[in-house]
Amino acid sequence: MEQQQKPSGNPRHRRHHGGKPQREQQYNPPYAKEVLDRPLSSLDLREGTLGALTAAKIATVRDLAVRRLTDMYKVQNFGKKNLGEVRAVLGKLGVDFRPSTEAQKENKEERAQNADPKQHNKGQFGGQNPQVSQKKGGQQDKPQQGKPQPQQGKGAQPVKGGQSSRDEGKNKKGGKDFKKDEPLTLAQLYPRKKFVPSAPIPEVEDRFVKFQRGGKWGFRDKSGKELIPPIYDEVFNFKDDYACVERKGLFGYINRDNELVIPYRYEVASSFSEGLACVGNEEKCGYIDKEGNVVCPFVYDAGTAVKDGLAKIKKDGRWGTLNLATKEISW
Repeated sequence: MEQQQKPSGNPRHRRHHGGKPQREQQYNPPYAKEVLDRPLSSLDLREGTLGALTAAKIATVRDLAVRRLTDMYKVQNFGKKNLGEVRAVLGKLGVDFRPSTEAQKENKEERAQNADPKQHNKGQFGGQNPQVSQKKGGQQDKPQQGKPQPQQGKGAQPVKGGQSSRDEGKNKKGGKDFKKDEPLTLAQLYPRKKFVPSAPIPEVEDRFVKFQRGGKWGFRDKSGKELIPPIYDEVFNFKDDYACVERKGLFGYINRDNELVIPYRYEVASSFSEGLACVGNEEKCGYIDKEGNVVCPFVYDAGTAVKDGLAKIKKDGRWGTLNLATKEISW
């Protein structure tokens, strides 16, 4: 008997190498087409993150939205730090990864029940009235000849067993079978609001445009005039007049005069929004102001940009909404 070949003991040999993940059915992300068609090169992604995605043939926002979160761990040279950066950028656009199989199945069942609430109970009695007795062959019982039948209308006498002819139709409503104690559907017991994707945040064009030369990054205007020399390992676009820059593996912030206003001290960082930025190390992150003061401690697993005083944060495996003014979290 031929022996079955065992898989390689090296987990690198079993790792996927970039192509789109196999999907059991077609999935259309519920977001605007102009957002899904945006190239990743137009987003605030570091060169290393963008390079790993490009090598995996992931070029647009749509290519990310059709994937589940777990699919991203199969991309080569793409780790937790890269994933946190991508989720923060997608959060600004109001986009998220494809929901899990369990969540999709639950939503599908809910939609089916909402479309036909009575379908849940169809077939309990084969679609027939259980109170109507039938003989073998499908013929209905007929009243025996020679025996008086109960009178109809006013003054009707009760039939044997104490049930009047008026009671015979109490389970009828509009000519159809009506069951008073019919069980409620799952959608009726646990109603949910319809999912409406949030509108994308409009991008504001800035005079400072980042460019690369000799493996380093800097800024120039639209005419090509150099404004800040390419001396940084990575740069993000200017937001709130500050730009996040990287040198020797650490992030800091510069102003439009190329002055270092916040020192290089963070392993993970993002652009400022409403005067606050999400920064941290590889394990936890928090929020700082434009003076470099810590506004929220580094206790979160991930965080997004601030909008209207709120930010999405992840802690202990679940996402919530952080109010930066009160420091309260709504789960």
